[in-house]
Amino acid sequence: IDGLHQQAGVPDDLVVEAHGSVRTGHLVLYGDTIMPSLYEATAEDFPRDSSQDHCDLMLVLGSSLQVAPFCAVPNLARRDVPRVLVTKNAHACHENAFSVRRGHRDQFAFSCASSLTLGAKRKVSLRPQWGPHRA
Repeated sequence: IDGLHQQAGVPDDLVVEAHGSVRTGHLVLYGDTIMPSLYEATAEDFPRDSSQDHCDLMLVLGSSLQVAPFCAVPNLARRDVPRVLVTKNAHACHENAFSVRRGHRDQFAFSCASSLTLGAKRKVSLRPQWGPHRA
């Protein structure tokens, strides 16, 4: 939202400001309609036929992966695509409100969907597909 990508030289057409932009004065807060550019970009980058994907590395920078629909975007990449998560508290990204916690009575604190449709009508899980690295 701060325009730092553009200040660093990234062209506007390569930046998706899903939460809006301070420089344009249009910000998206909880409950607001999400910018259409997010859906357009995911449809282009992750077509319905996953064999047409061009994503060969999923980078997630500075996200907690707790808020839908954003927490689903890394899950759009094919399962064979490496994912890199860079955030202060990566351990907290292994679960979110959409996770199923086996053995807990409060399996869901509230009623919520476990998946949604993003981009080119591809159904994607809201549950994290992350976990500790196991050799």
